[in-house]
Amino acid sequence: MLLPGSVSPLLAAEDLSEAAGASSSEKPRIAFIGLHGGVFDVLKRYEDDYPLRLEYLEDEQLAEESTDFSRYAMVLIQHARGEDRDQYRQLIKEGKVNNPKLRIISISGLAEKHLPELASAGEIELDEQITAYYGNTSENLRRMLLYISVKYLKQAGNILPQRKPIVVPVCTIPIMRGTSLRASPSWIGLVSRN
Repeated sequence: MLLPGSVSPLLAAEDLSEAAGASSSEKPRIAFIGLHGGVFDVLKRYEDDYPLRLEYLEDEQLAEESTDFSRYAMVLIQHARGEDRDQYRQLIKEGKVNNPKLRIISISGLAEKHLPELASAGEIELDEQITAYYGNTSENLRRMLLYISVKYLKQAGNILPQRKPIVVPVCTIPIMRGTSLRASPSWIGLVSRN
């Protein structure tokens, strides 16, 4: 339900969707490159919470001539392979020519290392807030999608700050050969019950 005077998140995203080659009824596409294992799977769990369409571009896809960054509203890069820097340059430059509203965001700052001329020209941006959300909890990844939706795609919503991850001290429990924690009641107090 929308409040009087509010705008539907889907309507608010129309301009960027159309600039990214999507009709106004389609969700804006966001591409991710070089994420750590399992991160994209967590992001996909939250995709339906926001009017976004998330895609992951594998290294093989980046090498294909059919790959076109202009289809996306944003491309977020965790890391860029040094040996593929010429391909990244081409994809970014062509994407920006065909979609001037395309945003290329470096999540970690590593993209700037391999593509410094694009970073210094403002073609690749580093957003410290996205960096702060990335990679420490699934809740922060969800909040990162909200942040992207509100800040970059101008969708309705309130940006939530990143949560500091809870650090749980790890202890090593020595287990003698032939025993287990179940067989060692004296260790039970050390085991977390979640």
